Amino acid sequence: MKWKTTLILLAIVVAFGAYIKFVEPNRPDTAEAQRRAQNVLNFNREKINGIVIWNGDDKIEVRKIDNKWRLESPIKDQADNSLIDNLLMSLESWQKDATIPAKEMAADKNKLSEFGLDKAKLRLGLTGEGAPPAILFGRDTALEGKMYVRFENSNETFLAAQSIKKEIEKKAEEFRDRKLTDLITAKVSRVVLKTPAGEMELEKKGDHWEIMKPLRARGDDQKVGDLIAQVTTARIQQFVADDHGDLHPYGLAEPRGTITLFGQDDKQGQMLQIGGPAAAGEKGKDQIYVR
Repeated sequence: MKWKTTLILLAIVVAFGAYIKFVEPNRPDTAEAQRRAQNVLNFNREKINGIVIWNGDDKIEVRKIDNKWRLESPIKDQADNSLIDNLLMSLESWQKDATIPAKEMAADKNKLSEFGLDKAKLRLGLTGEGAPPAILFGRDTALEGKMYVRFENSNETFLAAQSIKKEIEKKAEEFRDRKLTDLITAKVSRVVLKTPAGEMELEKKGDHWEIMKPLRARGDDQKVGDLIAQVTTARIQQFVADDHGDLHPYGLAEPRGTITLFGQDDKQGQMLQIGGPAAAGEKGKDQIYVR
């Protein structure tokens, strides 16, 4: 019988060792578990590939494509990657201040309506592996800076900071990328300029710029670099129109000029058409229409 006891004890020791090795390291420590319990949402930010915001009849949809965020609805455009990443980080750290159990909510059928959670106007959904259910945003509480929220599939209600509501109550335009181009100055290897006076082509050879057209000559590295930087660092102040209607009011029916930037191994390039100056009375000064 002794050998049987030894085998049993050995099996117990092996099982305990396997538990220590494979299970225990994956269990969150007490502080981490407490933090997660206090989070409104728990998810892995790296596995989220979409965000949908419903605000009344308006729907904003953002998708991650090739590791970049794109607006898919109501307009199609590059999204502001830093804005989306900051929103996800805010959602990760968003915590509950109090919880009202589902039973308590069910006991008083008017509470969902009272808290603005029966037909919530503002909702947010995440898509991707391990994404939580959509979150519904209700009314503000009597406590300053707090509001009622709940998950779409549960009546359990939380009091949480209004900060997330402020981040998602934006127009679709505010989620758009305001850079004119994704190219950075150092990656531009060729430039084509067209104006009524003619065309100029510049190409980078090693660390220096050369004029290829209308004649072959050495380019001014400083001036070419400054010109490229003006385009690559420029910010869009306002999205004026998304259609291809009448371009005359913007001076873009017959642009004053174009500048096309090419990255390495880029055959098509990115062309910027330069139109007229912004009308008097519009925001700022020294602004021009471009597309």
